[in-house]
Parts: sequence; structure tokens; C-alpha cells
Amino acid sequence: MDWKLYYAPNAVYKDCDFATEEQLRQAGFDCIPATVPGNFELDLMAAGKEEDLFYSANTLHARHWEVYHVWYVTEFDADPNAYLHFDGIDTVAEIWLNGEFVATNENMFTALDVDAPLLAKGNRLVVHILPAVLEARKYPLPASCYHTTYGLESLAIRKAPHVYGWDIMPRIVSCGIWKPVTLRCRKPDAIDEQFIFSRGVVPDQKDLTFGRVEYMLDACLTLSRDEIAGYSWRLTLQDGLDSFTFGEAVYHNHISFAAVIDRARLWWPKPVGEAHLYTATLQLLYDGQTVDEKTQKVGFRTVELERTEDCSGPEGGEFVFRVNGKKVFICGTNWVPLDAFHSRDEERLPMAVALLEETGCNMIRGWGGNVYGSDSLYDWCDEHGVLVWQDFAMACGVYPMEEYFYDLLREEVKQVAKRLRNHPSLALWAGDNECDMSYVYWRGLLREPANYAVTRKIIPEVLELHDFTRPYLPSSPYVSRRNVINNVFTQGTLPEDHLWGPRDYFKGKYYTTAAAHFASETGYHGCPSPESLKKYIAPGLLWPMLDETGYGNRDWLTHATCVEPEPGKTYSYRITLMVDQVKNLFADQPEDLDTFARMSQISQAEAKKFFIERFRIDKWNKTGIIWWNLLDGWPQISDAVVDYYGVKKLAFSYICRSQKPVCLILSEPDTAGNYTLFGVNDLPREMELTYTVQDVTTGQLLHSGSAVLPADSSTPLTVLTASAHRMLQFTWQAAEQQHSGINHYYTDLLHIRYADYLRDLSAMGWDCFEGFNASESF
Repeated sequence: MDWKLYYAPNAVYKDCDFATEEQLRQAGFDCIPATVPGNFELDLMAAGKEEDLFYSANTLHARHWEVYHVWYVTEFDADPNAYLHFDGIDTVAEIWLNGEFVATNENMFTALDVDAPLLAKGNRLVVHILPAVLEARKYPLPASCYHTTYGLESLAIRKAPHVYGWDIMPRIVSCGIWKPVTLRCRKPDAIDEQFIFSRGVVPDQKDLTFGRVEYMLDACLTLSRDEIAGYSWRLTLQDGLDSFTFGEAVYHNHISFAAVIDRARLWWPKPVGEAHLYTATLQLLYDGQTVDEKTQKVGFRTVELERTEDCSGPEGGEFVFRVNGKKVFICGTNWVPLDAFHSRDEERLPMAVALLEETGCNMIRGWGGNVYGSDSLYDWCDEHGVLVWQDFAMACGVYPMEEYFYDLLREEVKQVAKRLRNHPSLALWAGDNECDMSYVYWRGLLREPANYAVTRKIIPEVLELHDFTRPYLPSSPYVSRRNVINNVFTQGTLPEDHLWGPRDYFKGKYYTTAAAHFASETGYHGCPSPESLKKYIAPGLLWPMLDETGYGNRDWLTHATCVEPEPGKTYSYRITLMVDQVKNLFADQPEDLDTFARMSQISQAEAKKFFIERFRIDKWNKTGIIWWNLLDGWPQISDAVVDYYGVKKLAFSYICRSQKPVCLILSEPDTAGNYTLFGVNDLPREMELTYTVQDVTTGQLLHSGSAVLPADSSTPLTVLTASAHRMLQFTWQAAEQQHSGINHYYTDLLHIRYADYLRDLSAMGWDCFEGFNASESF
């Protein structure tokens, strides 16, 4: 389909119905070529009607377009028996076909089928998208609702929360047909949906590749004949090595079938084992002839979340994932928006998953301020053994407990659950991001969390209907009534928590004493490279970054996602925060942008490394960490370890080394100044290795040894002493060569000399500063 786009401000629109392109043309509205999938602002930029919204402070002008109505128009031929399918419209829309009103859309996250008569030739389609900020005003919010200053508009409209302005994304309240539009045909006999899931797995303890599997097939059918005799179904599971076939007669338009495979290949997350997938082909037959067929990938596994409400007291609490009955330590990253314009998500996905694979992560958390992951992302996670924690798309607010909102959410949860439930990678549904914190604490009055029906009633009721096979966590972090009574949040004893804290020195008391077993968010700032900064900061504002007020200048604040780039406004602290982190770490201070950016990247790299390694050496008291975050969704100054352009910060290479399944990690010193070297092994088998400890600063060999690391363990290997401000390097050779590696530790990492650190980094060959002037390397 070829598309055009008409647009006009609400003041000009005047509540008129424009059912055809001719009416839009006669109204004199501006018209430009459109791309579908696409976004309004991208088409404006392509047509020269708007500047690059990612450059300098231009993103602030995006607010001008928030009150515009947009009409997508196209003409197409069709099979008269077909129907229109919209994968996603952003957001509130009216749809007109051949001059007739045929449908509405009210949710960015749901697909829409339009069953209306089609012509063989010359169908005329108009999709009118209404301004989301104005539509939100039609729903007065009750006093119980709450959000940040810029987020109140988001509560009544089912749209990605981040678009209203977040500390990691700009305010661009976009609109558009952001996913594909297709023509589909219904068959008289059809498999409408299918769900294949494991209800029991018993791994072979001698070879975890295999296990006994009890699985279930659930399917819904459309049958054209009144007489059901003659219908049957057949399910074939194949993987190139084995083939299993099951089937029987159809007795209803619903199939519910259970079977056992005594020796199937199991699906495991990395690094436990292979993420084995079968190709499952379900056929609907009549008189032995196939009338419909559906194919999908299937991975046999079970997943559980063992958790308690508190991690204080003698038992210590718990928050740990089990796959196929086996505990899995999580090294993961938060999956945040790939782009401020979500029509570009798919084109950025290959870069993102390649980076994800390089880090060795075994889980991503689909953050609640984002859109839901695409089928392509979930397919990739299935194939690569990466678990997915999926928040529902709500964040940092108290959403309306009213029927209109419940209706929207029920349909959303149903569609999302049905689309994603067949993926073995999907490990957890979470109701939202930080909404429990908002509901219970952020208004200054303690409230009963069980009364928050959005996540305590509406979501779990829908999941109970459509996906009862995996755990559900009402919020992240989850706050229960008992937590409120026992003041668990203030005491810092939630078993799963977001460990942001003061974001001062990363080895300060908050970060070294946090009690949580599982950190589902934690991060630290790192300045992008000078070459990347030059792409979006105006030349005169690159350096110094701070103005006379001590805050970031206009461009730096804008790209720290300040909706109002002024001192004291929301998120204006973020540049100063990054500057202070550099001041905390280094004894000397930078005098130019290149030096500052290197110092900031060193600070971030050491912080992320410390957060990960602190959790790993304390395995199984600590059970996982999902750090913030892998990749920026627009050009910004942030916690991401790869910037929007794909340029890696130093932290990326540090994380890759710290997350190797077999890793040597040094503890913080005890009161006597002694360090303990740990061997961490996340593999399900023991690993024999030899190792050395080198003082890179002096060239002295401090220790060498050998060890056998038990499976799934953190094992103390030796105790070391070292002088202050020394770069120690650990090298190990494992019996399985791919698990050999190298790591480091810098002693007394505070008030260090920049030149000394950079000298030692260069000596190890690790000065991996991308996007810097090579002549300035040390």
C-alpha cells in the first residue's frame, strides 16, 4: 500500500468527520508522503517539515505536534473475502473504509481486525489518529491516581509510558501506524489458536540434555460442518534428530490433549544447557486431508519463581528462578525502548540482540515503561537460551481503578498473553514497574497494596484464563501487606529490589550492604564518546558541559531527557550526578571533554563490574542481577553501556568479562585488609582450572594455583594482600578452553590518579575506548 498523511491542529479540526481523502483535501490540510509502519514525526522530518528531533534541543519542539490530528490515507485492491488487520496503531483512532466508519482503536499495544466489506478494486482507507494528550483530558483522574509531573497524561491512555518524558527517554508523544497493516483471509475450517506447554519435566540427572516430559496441547478450532465426524487432528514434533506424532479424532471445536515423551531434549537457559527447540506442526484434517496447518517452535521446560515477602529474619528469605527444577543464577539486563519512535524497533533489533549475545546475559527484563517485545525478539531469546521477565506496560504510577481502564487492560493482557505464551523463554509476568512503590509509599500515606485492583485482580484474572503456566509477580518491586506492616521497604529488606540508592560512590554503604537477594534494576552513569556527542550536541555547547549555575547547559540537559532544560527542573540533576561520580573516583579532575568522557566511562565500568561481581561471589544468597541497561533508545547521556549509535562504552567489555560462566572475582578487603579470590562457576558441572594473579602495576606475580570449581557454586580459592592503587589481573585456563578467561581488580578504588589507571589499563590491552581520537589514547 502507498500511504499519504494529512495533518492539522486540533483548533482547525473542529470535530468534523473526514471519511475520505477528498474531504481532507478540500479542508486544505497539509499533506506529505507517509511510511507504514511509521511515525508522524519521522514523516515530517523526511518531508522537511521538521528538523532532526534528535539534534541539539530540537526534541523540545516535538511538543508542538502533540495537539495535531493525523490522517493516514491509502487506496488498495483486495480479495472481497479478506479483512484488514492492524498489528498496532498509536493510539486513539477512527477508521473509515470506502466512506463508512468501521472501527475505533484505543490501545497502542493491541492488534485490531476490521471486518467490513471490501471491494475487489479501489478500496479507500482513512485512519484518523486523535491527539493522545487531548484524549486523556476526557478521563478525569480520581484522587487515588498518581504519577510524575509529565506522566499524568499517560494514566488513562494505553500508550508506552516513556513517551511522555522519562529519565531515559525524551518527551515525544508520537502517533502513527507503528506496525504493519495486512490483508488476511479466514478459512472455513481453521486452527484459530494453539498453546503447547510443559506441565511436568524430569531431567536426566546424568545428562541434562534429556528428560521425561509431560506436555499439553490446547487449541481452538473453527469448523464449517455441523457434523463433526470426519474431523481429526495431528501434531508432529521434529528437531532433525527425533520425530514424535500424536493425534485423534475431533469431538469439539476445542482440543485439550496431554501426552508423555519419555526421552525428549529439554530447553535450558544459558549457561545451564542447550536451548533445544522442536518444530511443532498441528494439522486439522477432514477425511484425512489437511484443511489447515499451524507451525511453531516449542521448547520443553518448566519455570518457577521461589520467593518470600521479606529477606530479614533467621531464614533470610528467597527470590530465585528454577528452570526444570534447577536453580538458575541470573545475569541480565533491562530491555528498554530500542528507539523513541517504535516503528524503527525492528530495524534496530539485530544490533541489540548481537550486543546482548556478546554480554552473555541469560535474562532480559521487558521494562514496564516500554512497548512489549516483538515476536522476532522472543524468537531470538527462544533460540539463544535467554529468559524473559515481561512487565505489563505500566510504570511508576497509580492507574485508574475504573471500568473503562479495566476493559482496555483486560483485552491487552489477553492479546499479549496469547501472543507470547508459547515462547519457552518467557519466564515471568510482572504486573508493572514500580507501581507498588507509587501506590503504597509515594503519596506520603501508607496504603493497603491488596486494594490495588489493577495488578491484584484484573491482570491475574486474565492470566488465569489464558496463561496459568508461569509465575506472576504483581509489581517490581513487589510490596505486600506484610511488607507495609513490617516497614520492609524502609529497612531495605525486600527480597527483590531496584538498587539505585544515592548513586554516589558505587562501593559506598548503600551498595555494599543492600540485603536484596535479587536486583532487578541497578545502574551507573557513563558519558558517551566525544564522536557520538558531536552528533547531537551543538558545537558551542560540547564543553564545558556545565553552565554558570552548576547544572548542565541546554543541550546536555535536553539529552539528559529534561523536558524543561532548566536548573532545578525534573531530571536536571543527571549531568551533575555524572560529574560528581567522576569527582568521587578520581583525585585529579578533567580539563577537556575527551578526558572527562574517559574518566566517566572508567567510573561506570568499575561500578557495573562491582555490582555484578558482588552478587556473583555471594551466590546463592544472591540469586541474580538485571543491570540497567544495554542500549540507548535515543542519543543521550545515560546508564546504558552502548550508545544510540552502537558505540560501546568501556563498561561493555568489563561486563562481558564479569559475566563469563566461569570467572575469577576478588572480594572487597576484610577488616585486616585481606582479599579473597573466588572462583565462580555457573555451569551445571565442575570445572578444573589453573590460574595466576599478576600485579600489573609492578609486574609482580602474586600467586598461581589450580582448583576444581564445583558445579553452580562460588568457591573461595585463596587469600591475597596487595598495596593500595594496584591493578591486579587474574588469568585462568579451564579444562574446557571456551571457559578460560581474564579479569581484574583495582585495589582501594577511590581518589585514584587517572594517568595511573589508564597506564595499567593500556598495559593489559583493555583501553577499549570507542569513539575517541586515537591519537589521545594512552
